[in-house]
Amino acid sequence: MKKTILLILALCLFLLPACSKTESAGPFEPGVMSISVWYPDENVIDVHPETRSFPYVQKEDIPLYALRELYVTPADPNLVTILSGSVEDILSVTVKDSTAFVDLSQEFVSKNTGGTSLETMVIRSMVNTLCELDGIEKVQFMVQGDPNAPFGGHFTIDEPFYPSK
Repeated sequence: MKKTILLILALCLFLLPACSKTESAGPFEPGVMSISVWYPDENVIDVHPETRSFPYVQKEDIPLYALRELYVTPADPNLVTILSGSVEDILSVTVKDSTAFVDLSQEFVSKNTGGTSLETMVIRSMVNTLCELDGIEKVQFMVQGDPNAPFGGHFTIDEPFYPSK
């Protein structure tokens, strides 16, 4: 009986350090969440994911935090951030019935339009990033609350966008 107890105790002491390392390593780090943020490549031809981590926030704030990560320079030198202006130019992001409604300021539009390639990458980066999140399948853009406002000269935003991967 004593040998069995000693064996169990030794086994617990042996496994305990391994368990504590797993709980605090990588994506399992307490208080930190990871998301995929989609950045254009350096040739501005396609978008690619990069994993970003930040402290947990309330569930309804995650989409806005995810989009704000697009302003941060990617770690991968082959990827670029193309969003210009300020994170405050993204006024709000709300999710209803699997659609993310992204309200942009007029300043966002004026700073992030100017050609088919740029506008395509801005939209694809934002849509792919949001559609990586649980419960979001498509993205409807608005400018100052208006879904019929112009977004540059190459896209209409009156219909939702779906991810393209």
